[in-house]
Amino acid sequence: MNSFLAAAIQMNSQPDLTRNLEQAGEAVARAASEGARFVTLPENFAFLGSETEKHRLAEPISEAVLAEVPKWAREHGIWLLAGGFPVRVGSDRASGSGSGGGSISDSGRASINDLGFGSGNNKVYNRAIVADPSGDIIARYDKIHLFDVAISAEDSYRESDLVESGSHVPVVCDILGEESSERSGDAARSVSDVSGKERAGIRKDERKDERIDAKSDERNDEWKDERNGVRVGLTICYDVRFPELYRRLSEMGADILCVPAAFTRPTGVAHWETLLRARAIENSCYVIAPAQTGRHGKKRLTYGHSLIIDPWGRILADAGTAPGTVFAEINPEHIQDIRKKLPAIHHRVL
Repeated sequence: MNSFLAAAIQMNSQPDLTRNLEQAGEAVARAASEGARFVTLPENFAFLGSETEKHRLAEPISEAVLAEVPKWAREHGIWLLAGGFPVRVGSDRASGSGSGGGSISDSGRASINDLGFGSGNNKVYNRAIVADPSGDIIARYDKIHLFDVAISAEDSYRESDLVESGSHVPVVCDILGEESSERSGDAARSVSDVSGKERAGIRKDERKDERIDAKSDERNDEWKDERNGVRVGLTICYDVRFPELYRRLSEMGADILCVPAAFTRPTGVAHWETLLRARAIENSCYVIAPAQTGRHGKKRLTYGHSLIIDPWGRILADAGTAPGTVFAEINPEHIQDIRKKLPAIHHRVL
């Protein structure tokens, strides 16, 4: 497959939905005009400020994102990653073990019910989505590792107070193929139509064991044989500290690992680049990490430095600390070359 240009958009989102979406839309348009075919937006691109305020406004935020993101992808003829953003827990399509992945609907387009509105559970999911050039949402991922940390007395977070962890189902999707296809469980089927086993990539008529066995060569081959273009693995921010998730995504055939983030400044200075380069190197994958930067509202500070990294761990693009967009060429042949020269992922014993 030929090389293509990818873009990572760095934002300074505020607790202002309208302003943020205007700026995101303008940034997406500029990236597309520069030739980017895969464009990525950071975590909280639509709203970043008080967590309680974001939680309270989950419905209008989700509705606006669902309206704008597919439109941007369709208008500019690109694949577009957007997330995370808050989605209320509770509908049949978004709740329980089914959350985390799966096709959005039989037609590929999301509805209000898909987003999980009208629920009894007041928590939200932190969701990322991918839209294709036709405006279809081809993949969704609900963050599974929640940011409950206390860096200092002044810098502590309890994401789980307001956010529900998604199901522990890795999500990959194919872009730039003849038809973009989502793969988390049975492809091209509604989330509401499949069981938890099927959402984990386990077909009822073929497998009775409900465990996700990462060492199953047979199932790993299933994912790889059905490739359609370049395969993208979806994660969000704090997930980057859990390498087992990224190894599973690489076993499912991921060529690019996406990490949209709003990394705190103290942890960013200490760990951001190191973690992202490690995920790229150990899985021989590209990593694209669009990030938030600067001050958001009254208290929140993020690190910036959106990065695009190649499978050898080289930093191809670094956005620094100002809002803007960085670009890099993604070469699928380079991935295979690295994996052939240094096949560490095939030498694993444990």
